[in-house]
Amino acid sequence: MGVNRRRYPLGMLLIDARTLGPQPTGIGRYTRNLLRGLAEDQRPDGLPRPRVWVRPDTQLDDAVRDGDRLELVERPGRPTSLDHALAGHAAMRRDGARLVHTPDAFAPLALGHRRPRHLITLHDVIPLALPDALPRSRKQRMFPLWRGWLRRQTRQAAGVVCVSEHARRDIIRHLRVDPDKLHVIPNGLPPTPPPPPPPPESDEDRGAGALRGLGIRPGEPLLLTVGRRDPYKNVAGLVHAFARLRAAWPRDAAGPPPRLVVAGPSDPRYPEPERAAHQHGLGDAVVFTGYVDDATLRALRRRAAGFVTPSRYEGFGLPAVEAMRDGLPVVCGGGGALPEVVGDAALVCDVDDPAALAEALRRVLLEPGLAAQLREQGRRRAERFTLRKMADAHLALYARLYPA
Repeated sequence: MGVNRRRYPLGMLLIDARTLGPQPTGIGRYTRNLLRGLAEDQRPDGLPRPRVWVRPDTQLDDAVRDGDRLELVERPGRPTSLDHALAGHAAMRRDGARLVHTPDAFAPLALGHRRPRHLITLHDVIPLALPDALPRSRKQRMFPLWRGWLRRQTRQAAGVVCVSEHARRDIIRHLRVDPDKLHVIPNGLPPTPPPPPPPPESDEDRGAGALRGLGIRPGEPLLLTVGRRDPYKNVAGLVHAFARLRAAWPRDAAGPPPRLVVAGPSDPRYPEPERAAHQHGLGDAVVFTGYVDDATLRALRRRAAGFVTPSRYEGFGLPAVEAMRDGLPVVCGGGGALPEVVGDAALVCDVDDPAALAEALRRVLLEPGLAAQLREQGRRRAERFTLRKMADAHLALYARLYPA
């Protein structure tokens, strides 16, 4: 990776990007997008070049790995580990850090007085806002400890990045954080998917091959959803609605009934989506892909006729914005920050009502005028969420919080 292992003088701005692993999902994708934006942006005068802790197994974009605006430092371990919680500040001091950004709520515990200032990103407070959202997670099982951890994280931080106004309001409501500490910076995306790698095997070739491996045939209509299987993501509810859609598919429709593609890592704690598909006898009408790489995900978005985010709550809703950017008509629920993010560029419905969700999906697939309108509005809406805006806002906040 060409990373540096030396120690640094005082005056360092450090980003602990070890939330980014080999198979990034939500927070990892936020971290990757942040690094890419910072690698392409010009930092303010007087702000030191950011140095970035990365895990040895991290795959980085070329602009991040080969550019000169970030200094990468290979650092084993994870911000979520007990060792980091207890000894992380000592390691940061040894590396000369004065301001540290942790793209998740896992800054080291503030032990002693000689510690760098910290900025954290708190993406949501789902276990606090929706007490039954994650029934089999450690956060829910250890709820008082998790709430106490978040309170300490926000209390010791010099600043907290919130990815939406809705997340900001929930953080104030549930953690009683000083509003002056909170800074809303929405997620950002590149305007178009990154270019494919050079021959002999292109990114598009790999993506198309992956679709064949998933049993997806050319020409068949697809509905796509992307994300984890946590209950608040409501994937099981989507499967129930999809079964209604298939059962009521008009015989005179121009094409065959769609297939549903559920892209994202499986979770043995939450088998309800697979059980729902089996209950309705959907067979291969529902494709559970497991984790997919970016090439496969882009190929799926190119092939899909519609995208659905059936979540009851999102701190932001990055997959919906990615779908809008790529010209997909989007169906989503009205929970959390989703209405704030999609505006009037998506079809918003009650995702806890299978009939309402099935009807929204039917309209996207069988009403060409509505689908075309959503595609156009979605592209325009996605232009609000760029890497440049995201990077500019973070750099301005770094400059504001950097110790004089």
